[in-house]
Amino acid sequence: MCGRYRTGPMPDWEFSDVRLVPDAGPLFPLLFDDPRDEVSPGTTSAVLVSGSPIAVERLRWGFSPPWAREDSKRQINGRSETIFTSPFFRDAVRRGRCVVPTTGYYEWTGTARHKRRQLVARRDGDVVWLAGVCTHGTADDEGTFAILTCEPNRVVRTIHDRMPVVLPDEDSIARWLEPRELAKSEVDDLFVPCADELLEVRQAPDAKANRQLSFF
Repeated sequence: MCGRYRTGPMPDWEFSDVRLVPDAGPLFPLLFDDPRDEVSPGTTSAVLVSGSPIAVERLRWGFSPPWAREDSKRQINGRSETIFTSPFFRDAVRRGRCVVPTTGYYEWTGTARHKRRQLVARRDGDVVWLAGVCTHGTADDEGTFAILTCEPNRVVRTIHDRMPVVLPDEDSIARWLEPRELAKSEVDDLFVPCADELLEVRQAPDAKANRQLSFF
């Protein structure tokens, strides 16, 4: 978890009404300008990145720190419990945080030969904002990101033993995108399962149920 998420269909909301952070409202249409049923590791997707001002960047899903070798394994997820101590992530979580906008994410249940795609989405149909870490892109190098995970709530526990760190409201999103170096104690309370009533799990149409998902 999390190995696939979606950015479509376009969320049913008014971008002009969004006030997550000062003056960021005009950025939000850019986050869903390429709605996809599945965003997979290795592809590029729009995310909100911390800074002053907050910006939208198109980054590749599969985090790699600037010092890593070119052939080193990229990480699509990072464990929130160790994110501040892991040599792979600790610099990024202090200075390179991002928020990944989704309309839900997927898990697979069933047997290896008969997998069923399950969609985890908000009950109210709103955007599911996921906490992440990233490296910023440059003219010579594409930026990368990973999604943070935590223990599951009771809803997600029925299908998986981990879930992404969901930022449930404007305050938590703004805190995660603070344009300064953050200490673990300032954001530890964000690394908890979101409320059970926020999400629901439902079976999704799955024309590709039998493909191999090596990253699970």
